[in-house]
Amino acid sequence: MKKVFYIIVIILFIIFLGGWLIHYLHRNSIVKQEVHRDSKAILILALDNIMLKNTDEIRTLLTNEDDTSSSADQLKELATKSGLAIPPKLFFFALTEQSGTWYAFSKIKDLSAWESYMQHRVDKDSEDSSTASGAFIKLNSHIALAYNKEQVLWQFSNNSIPDSSLLLNMLADKGNRRPIRYFRGIEKVLWDHDLVYTSDNADKYITANIQGNEILLDGEWEVSNPLPPRFQVRQIDTAKHALVCWNAIAMTDSTLLSHLIRPLRELGIHTVDYMDFVVEKKSTTQLDTAITYDYDADFNTIEKREIIEKEVPVIRLFTTASSGEAIHSPFQFFYTFYPKTIDQGIILSTQEEISEDLVLRESNTPFFFRADFQQWPKAWTFGPFVALQQKKMVISLQGQPSSEKTLHIRGKVLSEK
Repeated sequence: MKKVFYIIVIILFIIFLGGWLIHYLHRNSIVKQEVHRDSKAILILALDNIMLKNTDEIRTLLTNEDDTSSSADQLKELATKSGLAIPPKLFFFALTEQSGTWYAFSKIKDLSAWESYMQHRVDKDSEDSSTASGAFIKLNSHIALAYNKEQVLWQFSNNSIPDSSLLLNMLADKGNRRPIRYFRGIEKVLWDHDLVYTSDNADKYITANIQGNEILLDGEWEVSNPLPPRFQVRQIDTAKHALVCWNAIAMTDSTLLSHLIRPLRELGIHTVDYMDFVVEKKSTTQLDTAITYDYDADFNTIEKREIIEKEVPVIRLFTTASSGEAIHSPFQFFYTFYPKTIDQGIILSTQEEISEDLVLRESNTPFFFRADFQQWPKAWTFGPFVALQQKKMVISLQGQPSSEKTLHIRGKVLSEK
C-alpha cells in the first residue's frame, strides 16, 4: 500500500513540476520579448488569452474553406503560411505618446516561407529596397516593414510612412532594444488582460477584457496637476446622440484620450478648460460647389461649376476658449462650420441655426466618451461604420478622480454576436 502511495505522490509531483516548468517557460518567453528602449507607450495584445476565450470561432475561421473574405483570408495566411513565429503576446511600441505611429518586432522561424509569403503579398504598387542590413517594403501609405534573416520590424502609422533608412537602422541596432521586463510597472498589467495600452512606466494604462459580447475597459491615468472634486461640463443628453465626448482635463494629460478621439488631437487647442464634441443622429443640408472640367473643340480646358445641396451630419464643437484663440473643426475640409460666440465660450456647428441652450453643470466626470452606432447618421454609412452599425455597437468610456492626481478609467464595448 505504501508503495502505491509513493508512486502516486511521485506522479503528482512530476505532473506539478511539469506544469510549473511549462508555466515558467511560457512567462519567460513573454518577458524576454523586445521593444525599443525609448518606447513611451506600449500596446499589448494577448493572443493566448484571446484564443482561449474564442477557441471555437478561431478554429472555424482557420478551417472554413467557404470563408473567402479578405480579412479572414489574410489572417489564415499570416497564421499558417508566413513563416513567422506567433508569440503568446504581441507588443507594439510608440516612441512618442502622440505620434500615431506604432512598431512591432516579429521573429522569423522559416525564412524561405516568409520570403515566399511576402512575394505573393507585395503588389506592383508597393515600394521595396534592399541593403546589407536588410530589406524594406512599403505595403501602403500606412504600413511598412523591414526584415533580415532573423526578424521583421513592422510600422503602422496614421501619418505618411518615412523613408526606409529609419526602419532599417532600428532593425540593425540591437543595442537600442530592451526586454519588456525592463520597463518598471509593466508587470501589473502584463498577465491578466486581453489588450493593454500603457505608458512606459505604467502610470497611465487602460486594459480591455472580452466577456461574451462585451469588452470591459478599466485603467488608471495619472495627471500632472491636482484634480478638483467637481468639474464644469455642458449639460448634454448623452443617450440621444450618435457620439458624445467631453474633456475637462488638460490636453497635455489627455494623450491616450486624444488617440481614442483623433479629432480632439487635431483641433490645435491646448489651453482650454473644457471642450465637448457632439454628433447627432439627424442630418442637415449644406450647399457645396462641384467643379468639373471639359474641353472645347480646340481642346481648351473649360471649368464648370455647379452648386449642389448635400446632406451632412449635425456636428457641434463647444469650447471655453476665448474668441481670440484659433479654433479649427476636425472636419473643416468636408463641411462648412458656422461659429457662434456665447458667454461661456465658442460653438462651431454644421447647422447654421443653433437653437439649443448651452447650460453648464457640475460633474465628477471630467472625461466622457460614448459612441452609439445604432444612432449613426446616414451621411456616415460607409466603410468600417457599416459593420459597426450591423453589430449595433455601443462604446462608452469615462474617467473619474480616484485620488488627487489619478483618474480611474472605466468603460464598456457592447455589440451583437
